[in-house]
Amino acid sequence: MCLRNKSNNMQSLHEQQTVLRSIQLFSCLSESQLTELTKIVSFEHYPKFSFIYKEKEQSDSFYFLFKGIVKIGCENDERKELITDFIEKTGLFGEKSITIENTRNEFAQSITDDVEVVKVPVKDFLNIFIRDIPTQMNLLNLLAKKVQQTETRVLSLIGKDARSRIIGFLKNHIKNSQNSFCILRKR
Repeated sequence: MCLRNKSNNMQSLHEQQTVLRSIQLFSCLSESQLTELTKIVSFEHYPKFSFIYKEKEQSDSFYFLFKGIVKIGCENDERKELITDFIEKTGLFGEKSITIENTRNEFAQSITDDVEVVKVPVKDFLNIFIRDIPTQMNLLNLLAKKVQQTETRVLSLIGKDARSRIIGFLKNHIKNSQNSFCILRKR
């Protein structure tokens, strides 16, 4: 199923709802809630190496990845790129806009061809789901999972040399990826 920008109307309501249902946060929504959600989200396509958002931009939306891989990162004081995460299918990113961030302190960039995302405006999302307990619990679980993954990554970096960190990253990536593969070559 291919996502297209909502303004193109190239995707039926049923296809949009199927995409939204595949996202854990929205899996418990009723048909009427799902219909309401399709009115506020946009389905967007990005070619390889396009920025979905940049540092210092207004932070008013969060995203779910439907297709491709997105790189999350920032620039350090020496203007070198630091990669902080890779997001894969149905992954959440830009989530700091929900609670603490008015201006982005990171960027999100597509690194594969045909990246497709669901963009969710925070204000509209909160207005609709402020009283919906199951959706709130799903959101809390998603955010807690992201915090736990970050904590695990930080702990795995402490006291390890570069080679061990890379091997650990690859093992975790393979373990957590459903549709990914990795080829390791012996020396």
